[in-house]
Amino acid sequence: MNKSALINNSDTLKVTALLYFKEALAQERYEECAELIQAAKNFGVEQDEVKGIINEHVAKFGLGRRNGANQKKAGRF
Repeated sequence: MNKSALINNSDTLKVTALLYFKEALAQERYEECAELIQAAKNFGVEQDEVKGIINEHVAKFGLGRRNGANQKKAGRF
């Protein structure tokens, strides 16, 4: 296996790990996120890449899409 094939495989693993993490966030499976982040880091993902996905998620969905308790409290006062 040549060097470019190794780099390509490494990039594929990094991207796949980040996609699994992004999917877990989107589906609010937060209990899986720590393990997915660790796996991504094991494949060479940098902390800034993880932060970028989190920031993108928060910008798109806010801090919690299904948090009905916060919505009810807002209308109560």
